[in-house]
Amino acid sequence: MGGRGSKSGLTARPTSPPVFQVQQQPPQIQPTAPQAQQANNAAFPDTDNAPFHDLYNGAQYFQQQNLTIDQVSATIQYLRDDKEVLRGTQTQYSMAQNMNWHMVQNAEKGLPVTQGMNANQLFTYRHMLAAMHNLGYNVNLTRYDHGEFVNKILQQAGVTQDFSRLSEAQLSSVLTGRPYSEERLVSTSYNNFKNAPQQTKDTFLNRAVRIEYKARASTQAMMPGNGPGGKIGEIVLAPSGGRQNYRIVGVRYDPNVGVRQKGTSWTSSQRQLVLTVEVG
Repeated sequence: MGGRGSKSGLTARPTSPPVFQVQQQPPQIQPTAPQAQQANNAAFPDTDNAPFHDLYNGAQYFQQQNLTIDQVSATIQYLRDDKEVLRGTQTQYSMAQNMNWHMVQNAEKGLPVTQGMNANQLFTYRHMLAAMHNLGYNVNLTRYDHGEFVNKILQQAGVTQDFSRLSEAQLSSVLTGRPYSEERLVSTSYNNFKNAPQQTKDTFLNRAVRIEYKARASTQAMMPGNGPGGKIGEIVLAPSGGRQNYRIVGVRYDPNVGVRQKGTSWTSSQRQLVLTVEVG
């Protein structure tokens, strides 16, 4: 969705951490990570004979998952939207955003993705990663991101121009068929924010880039449930880590969606770029 990306600009609460309550029935609790993974393998197969489709019953999917107590705790930390306090100073970002920032920066420098994480970030990273399982279905997912997301992929292809200066045909020529990696936990929505609060929709839906994922059943992912931000239909994809493959298969501009530039409250004449990405 863009909300828990590395320094993605999510509007966070400036107050002290809220009292967190899971807003639906918790998943199945298993005593150990291997037992949870075994149960998830049985509940979520790695193949689906159906074409890519929307996931409708998110509540049932959430309850079918198997997690340990540590994985539930890590999920709660991940969902927090208050600004993280580091060394006595309140940062501008949530814990999940800061954690993902470490992962992205370290990967670009060839360092272990956990380098520089504090204890809470490291706990969350390790147990969120352990909670990943087969998505179980061939599912459509959506994420919104800033233009830097596309520019980074273009730079890897040797193109230094900002994407907004390139035509749809030029972008399609460079990007279609191109693989890329995601060294962070990737937050997506299975229902395009259908039940999210309007403020949340306003934050994301008019960003410069919309990524429409075609996620295979074998995709490693988990559903964290509803946090302080409300019912945003979130599914978290595992980082690449040499195993999870992302490949762009379609590029187009949406003539019906204008982009809200950073720092403004209105949409501009720039149209939203839509990338179709296969995952799995």
